Amino acid sequence: MDCAGVPRVEPEPEPGVGAGDGPGVGPGFGPGDGPGDEPRSVGSRSVGPLSVSEAVLGDDFARLDAQLQRYFGPIPAGHEGRGRGVYAWAGSRYRLLRPVLAWFAWRHILFPERGRDVPFTVVNRPDGPGALSARREFEFSHVTRVMEDTMSVIRSPGARPRLVDRLGRRRGLEVELELSVEDGGLRMRSTRLALRLRVPHLPTRGVRGVRRVHGVRGVPGADAASPIRHLRIPLPRIVTMTLDERAHPDGDGRQCVDVRLRAPVLGDVFRYLGEFEYGIVPVLAPGPVPLSVSAPEPEPEPLPKPEQPSRSVDSGGFPGTSA
Repeated sequence: MDCAGVPRVEPEPEPGVGAGDGPGVGPGFGPGDGPGDEPRSVGSRSVGPLSVSEAVLGDDFARLDAQLQRYFGPIPAGHEGRGRGVYAWAGSRYRLLRPVLAWFAWRHILFPERGRDVPFTVVNRPDGPGALSARREFEFSHVTRVMEDTMSVIRSPGARPRLVDRLGRRRGLEVELELSVEDGGLRMRSTRLALRLRVPHLPTRGVRGVRRVHGVRGVPGADAASPIRHLRIPLPRIVTMTLDERAHPDGDGRQCVDVRLRAPVLGDVFRYLGEFEYGIVPVLAPGPVPLSVSAPEPEPEPLPKPEQPSRSVDSGGFPGTSA
């Protein structure tokens, strides 16, 4: 059974174009009253800071499948989350968008390639109080594409916490996300878009809808004390992003993800969907991804093994599979 519980979803071919190129393959920001770094609690017991998803979902977080609670929960200090899997489809079915997507690829936001059965990896790392940065790599046959983002929580007096995702190498595209829990899975949906430009010393006083903000979380050398200034320019909602993530129906520890960018008239202009396995490991741990690690635990001392003749071993494969 696949992630949909039905035969694999195939994207519709672009009108007048062949089926595809063959195999080859969401966040902070602006000033606020503080990120979601308040202590989290279980009953009356404080157990550390909230993750960005916990801070926004509140009590609804407990409605997530237990596996997703581990994935969207906090990552301990000195650790990171690593995932590896395969996307059944990744890319856009519209060839005319490739020049635009190529520019987004340079910015580490989207990419112009498309294909089926695309291997990918993801690394999630805490990025200061109440923030989470991620790096995704899509391994096409001739190139590896990268997507980067940083999520954090924005709080305003008397309002529900908001989740904002900054995408790209310089976190220049800002997306505000609405979170909800549906049948144990998590759905994210974009509600606002904004562009953040590095344009210091421009006069902006009195320009409606444009404001200066300080610092870019997730970008080295541009923290809150940085002299760099940015203009935040709201954008029309020309596309809507939705992300659906849930546990695999087989219950074997895999997760299913389906991300769509949808535009009026055109429908899905960019999409990736597939499955992956995920674990939390120390930051300096070698190797790709441990498949069955959900929380750091001390390991027992290994028993001494009898010496055996040395032999060459290919360690470049994914754990649990042949290289």
